[in-house]
Amino acid sequence: MKKILTSTLLAATVLGAGLVVSGSASAAETSKASTNGSVTFVPGEGTDPVDPTNPVDPTDPGDGGGGETGDKGPLAIVYATKAVNFGLDETKDGKYAVSQTVPVSAKSQDLKGSNFISLQVGDVRGTSAGWTLSVSSNQFTSAKSGDLAGATLTLGKGDNVLAGGATGTAAVAAEVKNAIGAGGTVLSAAPTTGAGLNADKIRADKMTLTIPAGSAQADTYTTTLNWSLSDTPGA
Repeated sequence: MKKILTSTLLAATVLGAGLVVSGSASAAETSKASTNGSVTFVPGEGTDPVDPTNPVDPTDPGDGGGGETGDKGPLAIVYATKAVNFGLDETKDGKYAVSQTVPVSAKSQDLKGSNFISLQVGDVRGTSAGWTLSVSSNQFTSAKSGDLAGATLTLGKGDNVLAGGATGTAAVAAEVKNAIGAGGTVLSAAPTTGAGLNADKIRADKMTLTIPAGSAQADTYTTTLNWSLSDTPGA
């Protein structure tokens, strides 16, 4: 992140003559001076994304890569995970194993993500005015079988941190009960927060695609998660 700054120092020079103080005289303040300092910042030119597997302290293997948006600011989504599949099955030991295909079931199914979703928002406007990142999507659908009727997609609260050594306050992550349809807020930055590069990770096991019994056909269904960043400050 490039900061353009100028600085001005106004200095005062004190010229003094020799002073003779008798031993019986008390010490007195003979002179005063002051220096005023200032610094001026202008909005930055943009923000480069960081490695989503290691924004600060990684705990996940990866997000699939290739999510650079090319939009660098001054307020922008600079990274969004390119793709995520659903079909992670929990094993008996509590771990998750990736399934490339999901058998049609007569029961409701809860499917997890194949990898975490990384979202990175850069705010170098220099105003700390706040912002909001939201998500929405259409229903999962297939050209052959139509919509995956009644399916819901829950996105759990992400792990959001400020990357790059920023010392301010990060935006607040929130759970989205159902991203399909109207969706909801993913990250919320109130005034004075969210400046810098926010790196948010929504873990694979915090994403749940719920399929009602009898709704799925033997087919591939797709949707697009649309991430929207506005300069409306969060609460």
